[in-house]
Amino acid sequence: MLVFDITAIGDAAPVRTIAGANTGLGLPIGIAVDHRNNIFVADRTQSVVAVFATNANGNVAPVSTLTATNMLSPEGLALGPNEDVYASTCPGCGESAGGDVAIFHFPAGSMTSDFSIDGADTGLSDPDSITVDANHDLFVSNAFGGLVSIYAQGATGDTAPTSSFTPAGGPNIQGLAHGTSTIAITDPSDGVALYDASSVGNATPAATIASSAQFPLVYPGGIFFDETVSPPDLYVVDYSGNALYVLHTAGTEPALALASVTTISGPTTGLASPLQIAVVH
Repeated sequence: MLVFDITAIGDAAPVRTIAGANTGLGLPIGIAVDHRNNIFVADRTQSVVAVFATNANGNVAPVSTLTATNMLSPEGLALGPNEDVYASTCPGCGESAGGDVAIFHFPAGSMTSDFSIDGADTGLSDPDSITVDANHDLFVSNAFGGLVSIYAQGATGDTAPTSSFTPAGGPNIQGLAHGTSTIAITDPSDGVALYDASSVGNATPAATIASSAQFPLVYPGGIFFDETVSPPDLYVVDYSGNALYVLHTAGTEPALALASVTTISGPTTGLASPLQIAVVH
């Protein structure tokens, strides 16, 4: 894992790197940061969510690990408004340890899951990126199913989503994030597509930020929606381009337009096939 200064630009070195045998990491995918800046990492092959201290650096062990029965291939991570933890499991998303296709929930501060969302009625196929909005609604992207499912607060077990929508870009959803009234999606077809958060059925994006000369996106991964600035910034990692882009926007959600781009890339960055991203100020 690489940690960059929020003001980093160009071929900047990370301020911290978490790597080595003591980390216990095998294939880290999802990442989230709580209000104490603890770093949560979903490890798809080690079957845990590892938690690292805010100042973790180098070959260090996690301060705790979150585990659950049949949570064998954790993929995506999200923190709820109360800092409870949601982890998606996707045995079919690549190298994995098997287990259930599900969303596991952990109360804030707990290392064991109290419930999961799983079963045929959920409609889950390859749950990947997940996000929780201010109303505690859970948004789940089915990575290769081309579907975003929304579950109400308290949904548990074999329950159907309250609604869902199919993005226009195709079945390969790589990243998912939410703003005040926007769901941002990355996929290789559209780049970054912005949808009204109330979208249902076959949805049309309110705006699309495609690859361009100033934003030479190759194969997008995770996305982070930063509303500490207005209009919001969108942070996007490029899995194939070994880069991180900060998209500074103009306009009003969800119809945001690209105003300018800050790029972090180059050999000094250490970026190599980045998958997901979290931002803390």
